[in-house]
Amino acid sequence: MTSEWASKVRGDGVMNPRDIPDLAGVSQRPTHGRLADPSLEHFVHSVIEEEFQGEPPGPQAFDALMAYLRALDTNACARGEVAITLSDATDDVRRAVSAAQRADAATSSALLLAAQDAMGRVVERLPQARFGPQRAALETLSRELGAMRTSTDVRAALETGAAGWSARFDGVVAQIAPRERQTYFNEATLREALSRR
Repeated sequence: MTSEWASKVRGDGVMNPRDIPDLAGVSQRPTHGRLADPSLEHFVHSVIEEEFQGEPPGPQAFDALMAYLRALDTNACARGEVAITLSDATDDVRRAVSAAQRADAATSSALLLAAQDAMGRVVERLPQARFGPQRAALETLSRELGAMRTSTDVRAALETGAAGWSARFDGVVAQIAPRERQTYFNEATLREALSRR
């Protein structure tokens, strides 16, 4: 970073922004960042702790982050456009909640936040007029994840609440699935809605 508003450690107080590099293929690069750090792990730690002045992530969260970065493959981009379906979007939620049940407390909390974010991406594709009750149910379920996430014992909250939560989530998704063509997951429905604006 080049300005003190972003980093007290790395800022130089001069308005001289730098491009943010693409992360696809980052694990194949010999060096990382403007200081040409040869270690991707060291570079990521320095971005988190110095550039963004964050707390060091726990070992499990850091290992997961590194696995994610190493999995970003430029060849996957060659497939072109990929449709986003209700099934794909709801599977993102399920995967995050499932992973949270197997993680340490800090990582579980982050994964539950990711699940809440993924639920928001489902809700935004449901027209209010047609899916008001399902939107409301998903918003309630998202708040329940938030309560688990901010619980004093996130692990215990997951152990007692995740199974029932998942069943209710699947129930709401089962109400939406037969009408997916009426959602904004359907390109024609989305195009029609945008044309009316």
